[in-house]
Amino acid sequence: MKYAAVVEHAREVTLQGTASAAPWVGPLERLGLSPFERDSRAEVLVSVAAGKWGIAFREVAVAVAACCKQGSEQPDGYYLAYAFHSSRLFGWCERTFFKAPHRHATIDVNDGVPASIEVRHGTQMVLHAAMGAERQASRREDVDLVMPLFLPARGSRDAGKRSCFHIRVAGETRVFPYLPESDFFSIENGGGNPAMPLLAECDFAGREWIIRSDTTHARTKTTTEKVTAN
Repeated sequence: MKYAAVVEHAREVTLQGTASAAPWVGPLERLGLSPFERDSRAEVLVSVAAGKWGIAFREVAVAVAACCKQGSEQPDGYYLAYAFHSSRLFGWCERTFFKAPHRHATIDVNDGVPASIEVRHGTQMVLHAAMGAERQASRREDVDLVMPLFLPARGSRDAGKRSCFHIRVAGETRVFPYLPESDFFSIENGGGNPAMPLLAECDFAGREWIIRSDTTHARTKTTTEKVTAN
């Protein structure tokens, strides 16, 4: 697979959890997709990567596991519901060349333990997630994952079409349990309107933290195809 961008030695913190599937049905249906459900809950992740591609940057992705056929036993990829970038230039490139939904934000990530994620728009905290205490990893593994990332439809011009690019994540991975009694996750309102309304409405519950302190992130160019009925 040919990649349009490769970032080596990136740092990544991902909070993986579950959520109500209902809020995601509409956006995914427009792409001929369905939320992947396990025990009647959708799988959602909030991921922050920090790296350098000419300039240092931080990037946030909020994604929902999706399948091309309802009731599939495994997801076919992830739907990129929301995305933020610390660089205005890179955010513009994401929207223009990759058709991705990036907005500009101030992003902080700590890949130590306890790990934390912060996303701010101006002085307003948009998202805050943090481990409340140190803990031991539940498992360690080397991963080399390749998967499609499906992009939101952009109005009537995208009707009947589905765009995606493939991402690759490779490197040593540490996984830690999410501890509801001490860990913290919050979505705030910005100017009276949630910056990520579906995430605010979907009853997100953390399940585990995934930390990669030296990883490779890569992506292909964006491709577009006709939507096949689900």
